Amino acid sequence: MSQNLLTAATTMNNHEEELEVPGFSWIIESELAGMKFPSLPEHYKNLNHHHIGLVICVNERVASFVEQLPHSEYFNLISKKLQKIENCEEFTYNVGKLNIAHFPINDYGVPNMELMNEMIKLVEYVRKVDSNRGIVVHCMAGLSRTGMILACLLVRVWKMTFEESIKLVNQKRGRNGRGVMTSKQEAFVEDFSKTIPNIQ
Repeated sequence: MSQNLLTAATTMNNHEEELEVPGFSWIIESELAGMKFPSLPEHYKNLNHHHIGLVICVNERVASFVEQLPHSEYFNLISKKLQKIENCEEFTYNVGKLNIAHFPINDYGVPNMELMNEMIKLVEYVRKVDSNRGIVVHCMAGLSRTGMILACLLVRVWKMTFEESIKLVNQKRGRNGRGVMTSKQEAFVEDFSKTIPNIQ
């Protein structure tokens, strides 16, 4: 292969990598997915190809480019470090943009029950007002915290059992079906599955 062809192929491969969404996989086809932390604006922008309307970021920080021009014209940061939702209808949810909600959870940690219920409240609201687009969850690596939140959503919103949710998340997000959550995080999902929702 000539040097020019090799350079062109390398450039094309690099471009294709930039256009991908890192670690993206559907848990429920066209409805619920997981991914890794986006290192490039294109990683969020390309979620449009998957018809994603809401990103739930549970990493300690959101990507810095979200609020920077010119990228901010594509993104709608609903909130940073969201702790309490008083009324979902007060959100500036924009069906023409990628909406991002930030619920920070420490690495390998778990949220409190109230924060988890706030995520459920937001997801149920978004599924009503933007039913044609999906939802994606991510932390940094797209594994333990992401898997835990996905499992909780499957239990509460998609009405799965604790066992079904853990099995599905591990199949879709783990390597060779291996578990992606810590024992503490799995225990949180199990405890959450036993709670009676207090969501208006």
